[in-house]
This record gives sequence, C-alpha cells and structure tokens, in this order.
Amino acid sequence: MPKSNKKNILMVTRPIYPPWDEASKNFAWALVNRLRYFNFHLLTYKKLKNLDSHLEQHSIYTNPSLRLSFGQKARLLRFLAFPPQPIQLMHFLFTPSPQTTNLIRLLKLFGRFGQAKTIQTLATLDFQKVNQNNIKSFIFADQVVTYSHHTRKFLKDLNLNNVKTIYPGVDQTKFYPAKKNPELEREFKIKPKQKIILYTGEYHRLQASDTIAQSLVKLKTVFPDFKMIFACRIKSDHDYKKQHQLKRFFKQKNLDSQIMYLETFKKMRQLYNLADLFIFPVKQMTGKFDIALTVIEAMACGLPCIISDIKPLNEVFQQKNCALALKPINSYNLFTAMHSILANPALAQSLSRNALLNIQKNFSFRQCSRQYQALYQTCLE
Repeated sequence: MPKSNKKNILMVTRPIYPPWDEASKNFAWALVNRLRYFNFHLLTYKKLKNLDSHLEQHSIYTNPSLRLSFGQKARLLRFLAFPPQPIQLMHFLFTPSPQTTNLIRLLKLFGRFGQAKTIQTLATLDFQKVNQNNIKSFIFADQVVTYSHHTRKFLKDLNLNNVKTIYPGVDQTKFYPAKKNPELEREFKIKPKQKIILYTGEYHRLQASDTIAQSLVKLKTVFPDFKMIFACRIKSDHDYKKQHQLKRFFKQKNLDSQIMYLETFKKMRQLYNLADLFIFPVKQMTGKFDIALTVIEAMACGLPCIISDIKPLNEVFQQKNCALALKPINSYNLFTAMHSILANPALAQSLSRNALLNIQKNFSFRQCSRQYQALYQTCLE
C-alpha cells in the first residue's frame, strides 16, 4: 500500500532507542516493525538508522533514560500539543502520572489532537492506588487495553467499559529452544551435568529473593552441585542492599561459589537455554507487567518453570500443566517443586512441551500483533 494511503499512528512512549533492554519500548519497536499496514511515528532520543519506509521518527528526547524527568515530560507534552499532521490515532504505551494525565485531558479538550482517536495500553496497574474517585487520573483514552483479564475486570468494576485485554506476545523467532551454548558454559564455569537454575526478576520489589535463598539451602542437601543464576538489574538502593544481604547469606551457608549474579545481559535466549529450570516465586507484582515478559520468554525457550500462583500473573497458566504453580509461596514449597523437576526428567520434558504449546496458542507475538492490527483498524473506521 502506498505510504500516502496509509493511516498515521503516533506511538507515545518513552525514548525508542537502544539498548533494547526494557519491555515496553521493546514491545513498541517490535509491533511497529511487524505492522506495515500503517505509517508509524516514533518518539526517539537520537536518529535511528535504516528505518523502513512506514516508520518516521521524531527525536524529541534529549536523554535516553526510561525515567522521564520533568524536562523530558515537558518536551513530550509540548510535542503532543503540536503533533505532526495528519495523525489519525495515538497509542500511549505507558501509564502516565495523574498530573500528566490531566494535562493530556486538557490537550484533548482544547482540540490539540484534532480528530485523532486514542488508545492506552496498561501493562500494569497499582490496584491499591486506583479507585472510583481517582480513576480518571490514570485513564483518559477512547480505548483501553490491559495485559490481563484481572485488570480489565478491575476497571469494569469501576464502570470503565471501553476496555479489552490483549495478552503480550513473545517473538518465537528470537526466543526458542536450543542447545546449551558451550562458550557460555565455559564463561560461567559450568561443570558437566551441573543443574542450572535461573531467576530473572528483581531483588527487592517482587519479594522473591529470601524465598529463593532459603529453598537453595534445602536443595543442597539433595542436589549438592547446582548453580543458581540471579539475572536481576540493580534498579534501586533496595535492590543493592538485598543483593548484598544474599551474598552474605550464601557465604555463611557455604553456597557462595554456586551463585552467579548478572545485571544487563544481552544474550537472553542463550541464557534461558543454558538453564535447566526457571523459577519466578514472586509474592507480589505491583509495578511489574501483569504477565511478566521474562516468564513467557522462558516458556518460549522450552524451560520447565515454577511460577507463583498469584493474580494477575497466574493468567499465564492458560495451557494445562505448562508450569508448576507455586501456592502458597514459601521456601519449602519452592524446594519441593525444584526437586520434583530436577529429579524427574519426564516431568521436566512434559512441562517443556506444554510451555511451548502455551506460547503458541496464547502468547505468541504474531497473535498479539494481529489483535493490535484489528484494534487499530476498528479505531480508525
């Protein structure tokens, strides 16, 4: 379709710019590169090279940081006050603060968006902060998309009816089962037949670290030669302190030689495929995507998984026996689940097969992008 005949969609995001290490901008980048039926306008830090013809960039940000400072927010709002024309649809892919939401409402009220429709994708929502009295401080769009049915129901109970759920998707051309990488095994000093356990969450906020630490002490009594990899970025002082607490704990328990700590790691597919077991024993998901992308990436690589059975994360259990559900969440149950998988290859293989089916049926990026394409077309009619 000629570019002039395509509808124009503005993707309102934090800076779309490398490194590709943050879920929401990665999703936006993948989506616009897949859907070529529209012209997409992207908000970037610096000029991206070799863009396809259906992509146009606007370098409005002066900093690549995902945490928008007051100055960066001001630049975004100024751009939204005078958006490129014609824009028929604006897709907001982050949850603005109440102050920013009110300013966006004013821009809409005074016609700065023209005839453009708006979509707001909510990857997560703080259920303790949102209520009937302040819902309009968070929601402003013509159409709202949630990552989970749990959040959709929560919003509908607050009389918000323009809501639908589109599960996030994982690109199976990037995340798929593969043999362990020998170079990575040498780099990480992994012994032959050593069992590798992987956690890619956060040290503090998700409240999983202590549960993992206590369970590993128990696991050493039956599987003395495992290696545990914490692939967690340090995002706050709380994370830094928790990591150091873990290091002291594991040293006291003579486990420190079996623990690895990674922060930003570019070869995530190789890391998933290096592991024998993926664990995500979180106790709360506030501030984390409803469906954690790291969980479905691990499943797409065919990893046997142990995942907390808490809302809304438990919507990942769409396929029967695609993972072991952890409930209640404590170190003994985690130890028992890890032992059952590591000691039973048939169970591990069954979980792996069902995890792959789960991704293909419910969490593929192809499926996700098709749903967004249909939504765009509906909003643009």
